[in-house]
Amino acid sequence: TARAVLAACPEARRNWEWGRLWFLANRSWNVVRPETRLDAIAVSVDGRQFVTGGWNGKAQVWDSATGQQVRTLSHTGQYVHAAAYSPDGRLLATAGNDREGRIRLWNALTGDPLGEFDGHSEAVLSLAFAPDSRTLASGAFDNTVRLWDLGASQSRVVGTHFGCVWALAFSPDGSRLASASHDGTVTLWPLGAAAEPVRFLGHEGPVYAVAYSPDGKLVASGGHDRQVLLWNPADVPEFNYKKAASGRFVDPPKFQMLAAHRGAVRGVAFDASGRQLVSGAQDNAVCLWDVAQRRLLRTLRGHGEWVRACAFDPTGTQIYSASFDGSARVWRNDGQHELEILADRSLQGHADAVLGVNFARAGDRVVTASRDRSARTWDFQTGRELVVFEEGHQFLASNAAFQADGSRLFTAAVDNTVRAWDVATGTEITRFEMTGRAAALAVSGNGQWLLTGGDNPNAGDGVEGGGPETDRFAPQVWNISRLAPGLPAIRERLLSGHKTEVTAVAFSADSRLACTGDAGGKLLVWRTSDWTVERRLAKHTAKITAAVFTPDGRSLLSASLDNTVEQWDLATGSSRRERSLVHPDGVSALVLATDGKETLTACADGHVRLWNLADAQREWELPVHSPEGLISVAAHGGRALTIDSKDREARVWDLAGRREIKFSGGDERVGAVLKLRDRGSQRWG
Repeated sequence: TARAVLAACPEARRNWEWGRLWFLANRSWNVVRPETRLDAIAVSVDGRQFVTGGWNGKAQVWDSATGQQVRTLSHTGQYVHAAAYSPDGRLLATAGNDREGRIRLWNALTGDPLGEFDGHSEAVLSLAFAPDSRTLASGAFDNTVRLWDLGASQSRVVGTHFGCVWALAFSPDGSRLASASHDGTVTLWPLGAAAEPVRFLGHEGPVYAVAYSPDGKLVASGGHDRQVLLWNPADVPEFNYKKAASGRFVDPPKFQMLAAHRGAVRGVAFDASGRQLVSGAQDNAVCLWDVAQRRLLRTLRGHGEWVRACAFDPTGTQIYSASFDGSARVWRNDGQHELEILADRSLQGHADAVLGVNFARAGDRVVTASRDRSARTWDFQTGRELVVFEEGHQFLASNAAFQADGSRLFTAAVDNTVRAWDVATGTEITRFEMTGRAAALAVSGNGQWLLTGGDNPNAGDGVEGGGPETDRFAPQVWNISRLAPGLPAIRERLLSGHKTEVTAVAFSADSRLACTGDAGGKLLVWRTSDWTVERRLAKHTAKITAAVFTPDGRSLLSASLDNTVEQWDLATGSSRRERSLVHPDGVSALVLATDGKETLTACADGHVRLWNLADAQREWELPVHSPEGLISVAAHGGRALTIDSKDREARVWDLAGRREIKFSGGDERVGAVLKLRDRGSQRWG
């Protein structure tokens, strides 16, 4: 097979083309297309067949090995919403919106009809067999949960929700039935014993999916709030209505959250060992989770519309998913990751897109800022996560920088604030208000100043000659030499001169000069001794995205969405026209490399390029590409780090050797240096 050929390739020959082929070989290996929106999928006990249910009024049985259709089981209604195999492998149940025979029972081996069941007044949405295979549970649009004695063809109502019942799951010992409802609850119904049902109230909004772990000690649920919650059913107390009615505090539910999806979670399933969990959602993605470590293992992408159901095969080596795009997919789960990126250390950290990356001055640590509102520091040599900086920003953190001595970290976010953090403890020291939603941020090398943008909606739109207090977007200088927990941040001054949002700021290496650039393309260079304007630089015709001083402080580089990087002679204030770095699209990132002799740029065309500043020639186009142009770049000591913000995979490059740095991880697989999988992204700033 293609995978076998690729696996036999010597590691020295595994370049980026090998990575692309490996990625393609490990995507969903089998796709069946019933050509209708799918609501349900279930896998037979022996794993040889699976069934799909959809909007064509049919349940279709497929051969797992070949993907060929085995048979069609027809309903009289328009929809088949649910399907389930019995644990003994002999029965298959399907359900939909038929006027009669909403639930139908089939011989799982031959497809022969065995019976029809009516009892619900509206369409049936969910089915589950009891462990003994003699009892079937059903949930419907009529808000009820029913139990069917298959031998007697009789049913009884177990309970009623205040909304339709989307999913059902029996506990492994058959003593309880869990039902997930549009009313926002998961109810655990006792079966046989005289006990009251208990309701799990951890979700915000409708709950669409529920599953018991094989040992019965965990329940997974997913809902409209885009979260997968893991909880112990033994920890769910009976709801104290009297306490709630009297206005007294009711103990919140205990759970652990798995956050990666960007849409409502419609399906969850444990593998047979209980070590892995799969979830499918309305973000078109299937996520695979490590249950013990509560972390995302990988994201499976390929569906073009909502994923409505998912399941494991009995061995746990294959994952099945059904989607509104009219396809069901079978994915390998044999430990081989779907990687386009080659390297080998994997870090599972941010729950959303990485928007910014930076090195500490010593080069031993990396900081990443994320759309999940947090920043994280990592040991660059080992790939170990050091500290998480969270519970601060209200919206995505898109920029981060260390203080020169490495003791403090500053993060900027779209919530119009900058936060200062103690690097050793991960605790917030103080915050800086109205710093601009572009998250522009720079820390002076002498440890005295923090330079930020500004966005004070009460200041007006700026009046010529009116001073900085009248400028809504006046950048701000903060004194950070005396930061202490509990003390307010000290703003040293406002800088007047920008009429549009400040989108880039920088300090020279000796801290004598600072630069601010705005959305209109204007650049101002400031003397930090008295914070007066040294130079006004005007050539760019679009937003400034980055600015950096050369190490000697004599030149300034500025990147813009006008497709150029300009090199400015600060002695004269003129741009060196013959040294403009011209790109095919807007330039989104800019960093100096190799002691300031070269620069790396990230472009909206999705490419990262290395340039020689002396002759403005492109020396290398790194073999990394983001189709959406969402790449963050950092450099230190002749090495570069690039992060594709969409898949959150970082790659390290030796700039002198023009090669990717590979690391040994002790096994045959290769992975990203920083692998922070995958929820999609935006790049801000």
